[in-house]
Amino acid sequence: KKTFTGFMLFLHANLFLGMPGSLLVAAVGLCLMVSLVSGAVVYAPFMRRLAFATLRAGRGRRVFHVDLHNLVGIATLVWCLVVTVTGTVLALGTPIVKIYQVTDLVRMTAPFRDRPPPQRMVSLDEAQVAALNAWPGHRVNIAVFPGTALSGAHHYAFFMGRESGITSRVFKIAMVAAETGALTVASEAPWYIKLL
Repeated sequence: KKTFTGFMLFLHANLFLGMPGSLLVAAVGLCLMVSLVSGAVVYAPFMRRLAFATLRAGRGRRVFHVDLHNLVGIATLVWCLVVTVTGTVLALGTPIVKIYQVTDLVRMTAPFRDRPPPQRMVSLDEAQVAALNAWPGHRVNIAVFPGTALSGAHHYAFFMGRESGITSRVFKIAMVAAETGALTVASEAPWYIKLL
């Protein structure tokens, strides 16, 4: 926040409101998506009667402005949709990770809650072998060390996807005990993470 760019980033991402601001930005993004799609649906039958980019200047200011609005709207539709969809996904990322932390991660690490922190840990490579064995045909997209908000104190967390295709972005989770290198959880990602 100390630089102009940092100031603008926080303003753009969450309006300086933290989580509520992220949710507000996501809601506005969803409304904009609906507006863009509905505008394209309304535009399609209207333009069957006119050539693309027709501006009827001789029919009055209102008709000219409608034509100009339609032209600019349809010419920028794809770009606006891409920016809106990616912005909404980014805005929803933080709340969804928080939901994962307080629900699924708590459930997966519950048996280890009262144990002391591990005295020694297996290497990341050893833990990764256990994760890859749990999900054959997958690769590690994200590896998280023990003691972080996404893994808990006693586990390596691996978020894995298939080698290629759209399913390479649909995570499966492998939780590997940091002290022993044994797989403790292998599960599909929660539906809300898959949706994101």
